Order: sequence, then C-alpha cells, then structure tokens
Amino acid sequence: QSRAASGLFTASDADGEGITQYGLWDTEGSGHWVVNGVTQAANTEIVITAAQLAQTSYIAGSGTDH
Repeated sequence: QSRAASGLFTASDADGEGITQYGLWDTEGSGHWVVNGVTQAANTEIVITAAQLAQTSYIAGSGTDH
C-alpha cells in the first residue's frame, strides 16, 4: 500500500514559523520511502524540503514497519 507522507504525521513550530525541512527514516521493515518517483535507501536519513512533502510517499511492505 502507498501512503502519502503528509498523511502519516503532523509537524509544527513552537514559534509558529513554517516547517522548511523534514527528516524521514525507515528501519526494520519491508517498506520504503519514495520521493518524486525515486525509491530512497533504507536505514538512512532522508531529508526533504517542505515542497517535496507533496511528492513523498511510503510504500508499505508485507511485514511490520517502524
């Protein structure tokens, strides 16, 4: 199953400023992140801009993902 990253979490800044970057991580699972159609490596931090959030999804695998 594919899930839009924007629907998996929320983020806010204590000062009310806009979020400019997100750090994503995938460990211990059979799924993976996809940014603008490109599969991202597992077990690494994936840094995306706020604009890239709309083009980012998580493809769940057959096992449990963390």
